Parts: sequence; structure tokens; C-alpha cells
Amino acid sequence: FMRIIRILDFIKTGKFGDIEVGQTKEYVGANFPPPDDTWDDGKGISIWEYGRLEFHFFDEVLITIWCDWLECIADTEKFSLDIWQLNNLDKLTLPYVCSEFDKLTIHYSKKETRYSDKPLPDNVILNIADNVVMYFEDKKELETSTDDYYLIAIGAVNKD
Repeated sequence: FMRIIRILDFIKTGKFGDIEVGQTKEYVGANFPPPDDTWDDGKGISIWEYGRLEFHFFDEVLITIWCDWLECIADTEKFSLDIWQLNNLDKLTLPYVCSEFDKLTIHYSKKETRYSDKPLPDNVILNIADNVVMYFEDKKELETSTDDYYLIAIGAVNKD
């Protein structure tokens, strides 16, 4: 039996199949396939990798489900992904995704972050549901508007 996980459901709810932030590593291990690879710092932080999708744990609790390699999000044989529109990343500009969410009545808020003195923000974050974030950035650093920002990462995070 191959699980099919729908990215659009993940965006709407923050649940990756039956897995969500706040669950224990023991629960995730018992209810999800074994990871492709693992990393552990020996100080309470560990990461389970499924292709380029990552489950981040702190003190044995899942705190983040993250992917900033969207072009490789489906690169695992542990589950099957319905990747929504992630197969066409060149189309996923900030206004396009907001328009799609408006059509689907997915509520979101925007937040700009600035780490430099550039005239435009370093990124724009869409916050969806209680804990889903989608990061948009300029790809060439020549953009004149945030309308030219593209989706570069998606995740569910523990807001605490």
C-alpha cells in the first residue's frame, strides 16, 4: 500500500498525511514509513529526510515539516505525492498563488521580511491555517516588485 499525500491538503491543514507538528518521534516512526536518511546532532535536534522533504525534531517532538528543494519534493519512494502545482514552479509567483488560494477560499496572510537594505523585502511569507508557511523570493535579485517573487519553500512549523 502506497500512501498518497496531497500537497494542497498539507497547505490547507498543515497535516502531511497523518503526520503533523507536535507529534512525538515515536508516533511518527510508528505511523509513517522509515526515512530515506537521518541526521542527529546528539543534543536533541534530529532530521528525518524523505527525498528533499524534511521532518525536524527537537527533544523527540516534530517541530517542522519542511521543503526548500521544491523541484525535488517527490524524490522518495516512501510515499506518493499529489504535488498540486509544484510541478510547474516557474508559474508559482506570489500573485498567481494568492489568486489560486482566493479561488479555493484558502485564507492566508502576507508578511514581508527584511534582512538587508534592498528596496524590496528579502522574502514574502504566506501564512496559512495555524502553522503553514510558504516562502517567496526574488530569483534573480533584479525584480522591481514582489509580484515577481516565486515560491521557494513550503512547510508546517511549530509557532511556539
